[in-house]
Amino acid sequence: MAWLGQGKYETGKWAMRHVGIEQMQGIPTSTLRTVLALLTLSAAAWPTSVLAQPVTATERVAADAQQDQPTPPVDSPPVVRTIQIAFPAQGNVPSIEPATYLFYIETRPSRPSENVWLEYDEQRVLSDFRNLWETGFIDDLTIEYNDEPYPNGVIGRNIIYNIEERERVRIVEFNGSEALERTKIEEMLVQAEATIQLDTFVDTALIQKAKTILRVMLAEAGYHDPVVTHSVDPVAGGPKRVRLVFTIEDGPEARLREIEFAGNEDQSDRTLRKQMTANRLPFPIWPFNWFMKRGTYKEHRFAEDAEAIILHYRNLGYVRAQIGQPELTTLENSEDGLKRYVKMRIPIEEDVRYRLGDLTFDGTEDARADAVRAQFEIEEGDYYNEKVIREGIERLQMMYGAIGYMEFVAFPDLAPRDQVEEADGSFRRLDVPPVVDVVIRAEEGEQYFVKRIDFSGNTTTHDKVIRRELQVFEGAVFDTERLKISVRRLNQLGYFLPLEEDAVDVEKSEEEGSEGEVNLTFPLEEQNRNQISFGAGVSEWDGFFAHLAFGTSNFLGRGTALTLNLMHGTRAQNLVLGVTENFVLNSNVAAGASVYKTKLEWTGQFTQKSVGANFNVSKPIANFTRLSFGYSFEGTTVSDLNPLFMDPLLLQYNPYLQDSLLLGMGGRRTVSKVTPGFIHNTVNHPIFPSAGKRIVLAFEYAGVGGNTSFYSPRIETVWYIPHTPATSFGLRFESEYKVAFGDTTTLPIFERLYLGGEYSIRGFDLRTVGPRDAATGLVLGGDKSLLFTGEYIITVAEPARLVLFYDTGQVQEAGKGFALKDLKTSTGAEVRFLMPVMNIPLRLIFAYNPQRSGVLDNNFRPEGTFNFRFVVGASF
Repeated sequence: MAWLGQGKYETGKWAMRHVGIEQMQGIPTSTLRTVLALLTLSAAAWPTSVLAQPVTATERVAADAQQDQPTPPVDSPPVVRTIQIAFPAQGNVPSIEPATYLFYIETRPSRPSENVWLEYDEQRVLSDFRNLWETGFIDDLTIEYNDEPYPNGVIGRNIIYNIEERERVRIVEFNGSEALERTKIEEMLVQAEATIQLDTFVDTALIQKAKTILRVMLAEAGYHDPVVTHSVDPVAGGPKRVRLVFTIEDGPEARLREIEFAGNEDQSDRTLRKQMTANRLPFPIWPFNWFMKRGTYKEHRFAEDAEAIILHYRNLGYVRAQIGQPELTTLENSEDGLKRYVKMRIPIEEDVRYRLGDLTFDGTEDARADAVRAQFEIEEGDYYNEKVIREGIERLQMMYGAIGYMEFVAFPDLAPRDQVEEADGSFRRLDVPPVVDVVIRAEEGEQYFVKRIDFSGNTTTHDKVIRRELQVFEGAVFDTERLKISVRRLNQLGYFLPLEEDAVDVEKSEEEGSEGEVNLTFPLEEQNRNQISFGAGVSEWDGFFAHLAFGTSNFLGRGTALTLNLMHGTRAQNLVLGVTENFVLNSNVAAGASVYKTKLEWTGQFTQKSVGANFNVSKPIANFTRLSFGYSFEGTTVSDLNPLFMDPLLLQYNPYLQDSLLLGMGGRRTVSKVTPGFIHNTVNHPIFPSAGKRIVLAFEYAGVGGNTSFYSPRIETVWYIPHTPATSFGLRFESEYKVAFGDTTTLPIFERLYLGGEYSIRGFDLRTVGPRDAATGLVLGGDKSLLFTGEYIITVAEPARLVLFYDTGQVQEAGKGFALKDLKTSTGAEVRFLMPVMNIPLRLIFAYNPQRSGVLDNNFRPEGTFNFRFVVGASF
């Protein structure tokens, strides 16, 4: 940019004609800018060839003479005759409306018809310069003037604003990279607030920031020698419109082939490599490397590995251990040049191993000394262990949080006895045994009480339903541990989207007289807990069917669960009506009841018809732990037996089969049973869990009335373990044992145990895993079962998940124990997602059955190697 004083009148400048200025005489100053803008805007539409024509002195004098132009007073200083805006560097075609620039110009032309003569003010013109430049619209700006005297000799000054506008981005392209997808680039630019918006000015600083981000992204992907350049090319559509192109050369991907350490005497290379989570050697099988993202050198994440190794050493007592920067050595390049295989060498200084000396505390005045010390499971003389110290501090925070000290903080201060500080601030080592004293320095803060508890977002669920799940109370000490429990209990309801513990708004009360009190606000977001399905169709299991089902766990927002299921098919019929109230009469006792009528046609075996009812109650005995008691009465009829069951040889070699098939009882049995149980459940979500565990112990006792007697202990344990923010492990173990007693010589066939189906060993047909008759292939069922399921759950995008699974189990008959050779296994993958509106979990299962010998499907054919299933409901 530049300021030019007296200059020559250059041809080709865009000059606003003097006659136009005179026509504006008499217009109030307050509207002058608008009129100027309109005039300039209309001038912008003129052909460029017209705008470029200079106004000659002869034409100007002729025009003045014709109009008998007024003149300024004699001896007046130079006055402003005209104001002109020009765009010579861009063909006199602006990209921004000229009215925009006129708005920022304070200098005004004289108004001869009003005999108003405005003196030329150089300071005002300089102010115009600053105003225009500070708009940010301009890449270059010069201001010129030329003098055109009036007939009486007074100088009339024509001011010319020469503007070159900044380029504007019309197109942004990212070319050349095989490693980076455009969507990922744009997401990262948004996160870094470096998005280059279309129709904005070219910003060199922003471009450089974007290039830096691209290099970081490539480094994170393992490309450490990238070349990122950019170009700005004009495009059609107007002046100063450009295409911004980022050209990316990924360079070779750095692949780890060796990782070695230097200076490690106590810990082996293999042990130290196990501590690394970011830079890890590849697996021999490449798909696992792609899935686990192993083998690529990630320079930006080496600090994580260094911290993990240092923590490993400090857990062993090496409090002075240090790690240097890694050194990379190229071993070879791939033939196509896309990969570079490297060796990483990491220098380590272990130093000596320290034992714990004195463990003291500073700042813990409001707690008993013995209670504080009990949080740290380490004794003087033990090797120092950083993990134990940190865990002790966490327990100390929990202890203080439970009594209202929500601001409690603490940290360990280490003082090795083998060093002294010199006067200059340096340290000198002493030749004494390596012992470190630790002081836990704490700041207790203030004790807080709960003043008010509020909820937001619960548009359906009543406050009362939410409040009864909370373990924090108004007027009580603010217990941060009970707040965590409260959040988990709310999540277990499933009424709302998952709530994070730190999402609860804890605000100190600012009301007078409320010092030391906090207000809690739970930000909730309702989710549909009504499950509705209806329709008709055909399936391998139900045959032709029609169904209508409704279920809700939060009827009318009152926390009551209702179930109604009507289904009529050629192979299955079902009528179920149930209700559960979680807080009967505002107590913490839950009660539920249901009645049902079912007909099930077990393909190739028998038809089972049942009518019954059940009632159950439960009561909490601790957080997430309940005792339950249930009673049920059911009448069951068995009919349409497969003729093979009547084979005399089969009945001869299975003396109790006749009783099991109810052949001597008119095909009918009644079962009246009670079921006490124990449930401990910390699973964080009822449909899509990712953390927590569930333990169920139950004991069925049939013989309280009815004509069937048996008892059956059952155990089920479920454990969800978070792995990463988007993945988790799911484990289940289940075992059951049934024993007939009294007048019941053997279990009825409908009470025998089987496995198979999408809720147990999912690659096998329902009820196909169990003891069989070798001659007929009929499944006879057993009295004991064992099941193990493992899942790796990957959240692809809410609410869809990819699940890798492994199922194995077996069923044995009376008198036989479990055997490893009898295990049946199924493994594979399934896609699990929640059906919108209906709010029903759907599963697409692809299973491979490696151990399937002796198992027949429901059509009495050998179970297939691979199976595909579409089912409704969770796995466990």
